[in-house]
Amino acid sequence: MRVWTLRCRLFSIFFCVAVGASGLSCLSRPVQIQAASHVAPNGTPNILIIVGDDHAGGTLGIDGDPRLATPRLDRFAREGVRFARAYANAPVCTPSRQSFLTGRLPHASGVTLLTTPLDEAQVTLADWLGDRGFSTVSIGKMHFISNLSHGFRERIDTPQWRTWLNVNHPEAVSALKPFRPFVDPPSVWLNSVNRPIALTTNQMEATFFADQAKAYFQ
Repeated sequence: MRVWTLRCRLFSIFFCVAVGASGLSCLSRPVQIQAASHVAPNGTPNILIIVGDDHAGGTLGIDGDPRLATPRLDRFAREGVRFARAYANAPVCTPSRQSFLTGRLPHASGVTLLTTPLDEAQVTLADWLGDRGFSTVSIGKMHFISNLSHGFRERIDTPQWRTWLNVNHPEAVSALKPFRPFVDPPSVWLNSVNRPIALTTNQMEATFFADQAKAYFQ
């Protein structure tokens, strides 16, 4: 039994995904959804969780966005169960993300600010699943604001991508400097001048995380 979490960055949208073995196709081509037939040999299903970060409901094509930029998520919504009136527990990503992982409101989890680390004593979804025999890995931005794994047996985050980029594409690292998020004035990290990203597709953070997920599936 395995549970994966993966974060993809598409334009300015972040996704935190837990991908079961049958969910690999969603990363590179239209998803092939076959519900209950994809289960582990002992009858326990793998688990797929998708959590959009900074991703308003109106961004989805199924919610009426005319750009139709989310065909895979739209298909998930059509063929699965869609909660049209679901609400995040906090207006910023760190408290909302940790609220989802702990099942507790921000004031109860202790994470109420963007920069608040999740306490090691908090029980997470990964802890709960691990106690029940699932193998879990976090791939992507989790906003733990620490190096703790919080129940995930393996964690691959932005620092691992940066290390990989330094080793494999050192020339691209210096080109990224104008795009430092939350360090420079908002006009820089929001890229208000519409400068092209300095990385090729194969160097992008999302590509790295997708490749790491594929490798883990194998």
